[in-house]
Amino acid sequence: ELPTPTPITELTVENGVVTLVDIDFDVYRRKNELRAVKKNCTIPSWLNYEAEKANINFSQVLQNALMEQLKN
Repeated sequence: ELPTPTPITELTVENGVVTLVDIDFDVYRRKNELRAVKKNCTIPSWLNYEAEKANINFSQVLQNALMEQLKN
C-alpha cells in the first residue's frame, strides 16, 4: 500500500529542488512483475518428441521467442 502523496505546494525544501514525478504504477507493475502464468500450447507430436528427447525447456524457448517477436 502506497502512502498518500503530499501536495507539491505543501513541501518545504532548503538547499534543494522539488520536482514532480508522475508515474503510472499499474503500467510499471505490469512491466516489472516476474510472476509466471501458465499458458497452454499445441504443437505437433513429432516436435514434442524431438524437443523432449533433446531436453529442451519449452517455457524458456517460448519466452525467448515471444521476447524476440516483441522486439520487431
